[in-house]
Amino acid sequence: MNSLIKKHKNIINIIGNYKTQEIPIMAIINTAQLLEEFFSRYDENTRKRIMGMIARPELYQYEREIGKQLVDMNTDELFELLLRFYSRRGDNNFALKISTYSTVSTYMRSIFDYYIDQYNPVSRQNPWRSTELKSTNVIEKLADINTKLSWQQFEAVITKLYHQYSQENAEYLECMMRLYYEGFRSAEDIVNLKQDMINFSTKEVRIYSRTLHLSERTIQLLNRIHRRTSVFNNENREYAYVSWHNSYFKFIVRPKNADKYRNSSKYDEKYLGRKLNAKLAKEVRSIYSIDASSRTIFYLGLFDLFIEKYGKDLGRKIIYSNNVKEYNNILLSFAEEYNLNINNVMYLKRHFMLYI
Repeated sequence: MNSLIKKHKNIINIIGNYKTQEIPIMAIINTAQLLEEFFSRYDENTRKRIMGMIARPELYQYEREIGKQLVDMNTDELFELLLRFYSRRGDNNFALKISTYSTVSTYMRSIFDYYIDQYNPVSRQNPWRSTELKSTNVIEKLADINTKLSWQQFEAVITKLYHQYSQENAEYLECMMRLYYEGFRSAEDIVNLKQDMINFSTKEVRIYSRTLHLSERTIQLLNRIHRRTSVFNNENREYAYVSWHNSYFKFIVRPKNADKYRNSSKYDEKYLGRKLNAKLAKEVRSIYSIDASSRTIFYLGLFDLFIEKYGKDLGRKIIYSNNVKEYNNILLSFAEEYNLNINNVMYLKRHFMLYI
């Protein structure tokens, strides 16, 4: 074992091209080697997904700043590391979502357990089993520090769209975001929307045994998009508005491809859904640095309904509660009311924590 304890250099080739820097000898194995060794036991997909959450530039940068390997950090230092992982302030557009913390903490705890079991360091206990790093405690602190997503932020972006793009294109993007916010769970819901599913007098949509209540603005945008047949982009290139198998929402395509979209089985709902989400990602998310994904906007709309029903103070207690039966039942009842099939209230809590 002593042969393993030797001076080493932690060489990390990542974005930023950090210079190699020595870290004082404490850990028996350096972080990069430990992570490779630990995750070699997992399948390739899990390995890539979880390593992407943990083996981040912020980790190695912080190690150099404090002169410690990951497994030598105490609870205060680990919490500071988490702040760097999850902070959405400044120019950090690649921060982890708070909803991933349970996954990150679970694997961190396992990594420390593995290190302790394999290398038997003297008097080392696992800080990830402490109260300070318990999921509910950390998530509440992280949520308080970060800027919360709100529909007001999306409304501010929508205003900017009308200066960035043509009115037709801005309305198209706005309509998609409003549909997600008002209850459409995915792009496939939009693709499959038919006219007979819409009650225009009550502004209700019946989809998959759910009744959604749309705003006057959303109905107005839907009708405009439905009535359009063509549009010119900023380069004066013509595009066609086309229904897919009589869908009420139309898709913007090149005129030569219009017939392929109308009735062909070449394009299915998943393909068209990906096209819609790719448009939002390219023309909203990448430009305005806001998470304009269907899932994020849908759960934001659901969260606002939850707060409207239970109030912010009680809502916060429910979301941050630690396995309180009364609060769990409230969440399960709410999920059932809106036809959400969830078996674990933590699933809903993790999403709501982005907004509280």
